[in-house]
Amino acid sequence: MIKVKKKMFSFEYFFLYAQFLFILFTCFLYQRDGLHYTTAAVSLFCSIFYWLLYWKGEYLKIPSMGILYILWGILIAVSSLCGFYFYPYSGYNYLTYYAYSTMWIHSSLMLYVFIKRNPDAFSLVKYFYILFFIVGVYMNYHTYQLLRNVIGFDSQYNAFYFVVTPLPFLLLSKKKIHIMLALMFTTLCVVFSLKRSGFIIVAFLFLWFVVFLLFLDSRMKHRMWRKLLMLLPVCLALYILIWINGDMVDYIIRRINHIGVDGGSGRDDLFKYALNLLDRMPFECYIFGNGFGSFHEVTKSYSSSHNDWLEIMFSYGILGILLFICMHILILRNIFILLRNKSYYLFSYVAAYFTFGVFNLVSSMIYYQFYSIPLLSYFVIAESFIHKNEIKLK
Repeated sequence: MIKVKKKMFSFEYFFLYAQFLFILFTCFLYQRDGLHYTTAAVSLFCSIFYWLLYWKGEYLKIPSMGILYILWGILIAVSSLCGFYFYPYSGYNYLTYYAYSTMWIHSSLMLYVFIKRNPDAFSLVKYFYILFFIVGVYMNYHTYQLLRNVIGFDSQYNAFYFVVTPLPFLLLSKKKIHIMLALMFTTLCVVFSLKRSGFIIVAFLFLWFVVFLLFLDSRMKHRMWRKLLMLLPVCLALYILIWINGDMVDYIIRRINHIGVDGGSGRDDLFKYALNLLDRMPFECYIFGNGFGSFHEVTKSYSSSHNDWLEIMFSYGILGILLFICMHILILRNIFILLRNKSYYLFSYVAAYFTFGVFNLVSSMIYYQFYSIPLLSYFVIAESFIHKNEIKLK
């Protein structure tokens, strides 16, 4: 439990609570007449105001991931300035446009600095993302019931993102029962969403959990068979809940078998179309890109390219691709260091990176901010609690 302390009611903590609300509003009001843009702008002002009041050299201590996020913010400012000129979002000015495209950056950096100043506040951040996870589960249930009544059990939806993206924060728990419950609810949401990318992620997470329990978790002193026995209640509950919906199981199997026939729900055709657009871009756009959301503004018929590599190349050019490669390199470096230190945080960190890597290939985390903020903020916030627990990343 969080110990109630006097400083939790201080003016500085007000910024933390406000940022939590802004993230929730931005993520869950994304279909409400553009309110996510307005809320993102207020969030940006909150972050800037906090930095002006409380920045006392913390940025000089920001780890490499934090510095990379700052470079991302600068690049997006330059790219989106050009993009907003050529492909303006009707009804929004540059400030709201930029604030939304960088919310994963400025909110993450504010939370990082806050945790560095107040190490105990990490518990609050973790509990906030648990709340995000719970709201995501409700969103999944609400969407499932709505679509099932209108379309039928074979309807697909993306609300499972709201559960998968904050999941790494829940996997930081040191109680195995909490982890297993989180994995169980995530699996149920993915199954009912009928999304194949979700199947891949939860299958890996369970496999990774078993490997971590058996070979990497130095905190577990039980015998091997007792470790495996811990998974049986979760597996049994999942089997019963899924077995009740027999028609859905058949449909899931057909979906998996037809992945080569439908081209990943048409993504192969979309990728070819995106590559064709990239081939016709002016030379200067290869350097800085066309700005945030420009793929949608150019095509009109597609919301995004459903691939982060293509989306970044189109929006932020070669410089964006280089920053994205650096981001993957830094994450992999941290994984190897956590592995070398036999850190308990390795489980959560690898789970976050695998989820991130899958979505890079079949979705667009950089474009769909309302889905991706928890996962994108995890990597820079992770370094704050890694340092807090004296695991040096060097």
